[in-house]
This record gives sequence, structure tokens and C-alpha cells, in this order.
Amino acid sequence: MNDLAQRSCEDMLRAALPHATAQQLAALILAEDPQAARLSARRAHELVDAALTDGVELAARVAQQWGHDPDQIAAAAGIEVIDVDGSNDYGSTRVYAEYLPRGSRVYLYRPALAAIDRHLCADGLAALLGVYAAREVFLAHELYHHFDLTRAAGPLASRHRVVLLTLGRWRWTSGLSSLAEIAAGAFAQSLLELRCHAKLLDVLTLFDHAPQAAERFVRRLRETGETGEGDIQR
Repeated sequence: MNDLAQRSCEDMLRAALPHATAQQLAALILAEDPQAARLSARRAHELVDAALTDGVELAARVAQQWGHDPDQIAAAAGIEVIDVDGSNDYGSTRVYAEYLPRGSRVYLYRPALAAIDRHLCADGLAALLGVYAAREVFLAHELYHHFDLTRAAGPLASRHRVVLLTLGRWRWTSGLSSLAEIAAGAFAQSLLELRCHAKLLDVLTLFDHAPQAAERFVRRLRETGETGEGDIQR
């Protein structure tokens, strides 16, 4: 990677940081949900706050029981962590990690994570973000999904539903899958004591293969802050 490209990535990250509250980053995640258009601004704000709170509180409970090391947590909770030397990308989508409920396994894809680490190791980006290795962040993110799907209260998405259609006394509803992604990022931030919600890593994950998308992400983040959608900070 040439110096100019790296400076461009750093410039994007520095442009994003002043707007990168957990609330603002979470608002971007919710906006990508297929059901987001059905939510009022007030309801969207409430759901973002609920998801962030869930991630922070679950991280606190897990840390109290097993500490802050994601690998130690996984071992104690009976979650198999598999580091894969290949990739599981599809189309234009790059896969960094994934959780499989069947068998309670987390797959971490080394080549994809190494690409993030190369950014982190250059020009002080690691210190800027408080992230020194992508692996632990993505593992912590996937650990949230395990605890979310296996707790007695049921998954977060199923506890906050939107109405798709009403016909007489019948109502068709849908869960919001984006809420678990918001909570997982907050879980990783809280567990690892990161400076920002893990969603900010999108600047790095997008930059190599879709720099224009990274630029759009930063622009949307700034616009979210300017419209007041992200005024709650964690």
C-alpha cells in the first residue's frame, strides 16, 4: 500500500472521529435495516439506546464472571474459536468473522483480519482508535451473538418488533436484526474498553476494496451528527 493511500485512510478516520459517538454509529446501523423506514424518529432513537444498553450491560456481566479476554471467555463458555487461513467471502462482501449457533463456533478469517491490522500498524491508527489487533474485536463481537441467542430472555431482535401488516385482529411483525449488530459493537467496545463503538472499523474494512464507500460512510456519519440523531453518547 503506498503512503498516499494510507494517508487517505488516516484522513478519513480523523474526519470520522469527532462524530463517532456510539449513538451516531448505531444510528447508521439501524438505518441499514430493511424495516427502518417503519420506525418513527423517536422510536428509532429508543431502540438504538436499548441496543447499546444491552451490549454494555451484557459485557459487564460477562466480564464479572470471566474477565475481559475474549479467548478466555470463549473457552469458559464452551465456544469453539476457529482461526481460518482462508476466506469465506461472497460477491463483494468480505467476511471477517461469523458465529454459528449450531455447535457454538466462531470462525475468524485471518487474511481479512490481517488487512485491518496492516492499517492499524501504520501511522498511529491503532493508538488513535485504541485498537491494536482486529481479531479480539471481531471475536468479542461474535461472543455477543452467542450470549444473545442463548439467554433465557430470548434474542434482542425478537424482543423489539415492528408491525409489517395489520388485517383485522391479525398482525404480522418482524424483528430488527440490526439491533443485535448495534449491541454486539457496544459489547466489544465495553468489554475491550475501546475508544469507539466497533462500527467505526468500517472505515478500515471498506477502504481497501471500496474507498468511495468508506468516504460515504464518513459523510453519513457526519450528517447523522449534524441532524441531531446521535446526541446520546456512551
